[in-house]
Amino acid sequence: MSISVAMIITASFILYMKHTDFVKAYQAFDLYASLVVYSASLEEKHEARASIMKVGIRPQKMSDAKRFWEILSNPNFTYFPMNVKSPEEEEQFLRQSEQRRKEGSEFNFAILCDGNVVGGTGVRINFYFPHIGEVGYFVDEAYWGMGIASKALRQVEDYAFRKLRLVRMELILATENKASEQAAINCGYVKEGVLRKRIVVNGTYLDCYLYAKVVE
Repeated sequence: MSISVAMIITASFILYMKHTDFVKAYQAFDLYASLVVYSASLEEKHEARASIMKVGIRPQKMSDAKRFWEILSNPNFTYFPMNVKSPEEEEQFLRQSEQRRKEGSEFNFAILCDGNVVGGTGVRINFYFPHIGEVGYFVDEAYWGMGIASKALRQVEDYAFRKLRLVRMELILATENKASEQAAINCGYVKEGVLRKRIVVNGTYLDCYLYAKVVE
């Protein structure tokens, strides 16, 4: 257990003792300490699992449509603009994505974790400034908090800089999307400003941060 957690438990114990008898205070302390230790154990297992998972990317396939729909139809995707309304529309999107790849305007990938599709990522080339790409990603909720987005972002970024010869990558994310922001920071992206009402999610305009990374 970390020192900070131990300090929190001790402080809580002392504070509770001021308002109740010793026996009740000790029982409460014992229960609270057990819960904290259990929580820490789960977190350690979570981190251990994440450290050994093999994360990769590959070009999206038509067969990914159903899985993508399962992931993106999750109502907890609060900050992700969902533009398809059915598995059939997802298939249509993938057909268009394949065409855009052939045209050289957009390159989308499935995110794989131990061989299973757990999300998607990609880079869209700026039409007016073709040295710039905008990157995005999404990950199944069951895999949130495992660093998968960061690992996938590094791989698609490597593809964009080396294969596509881009010199600037931009990442636009809702200001309240702290998990996505952390992935950007983990990969060395720099916050350059705020884009007001940049994206629309469920009819609501959201302010976004603009993060970017350039080839030096």
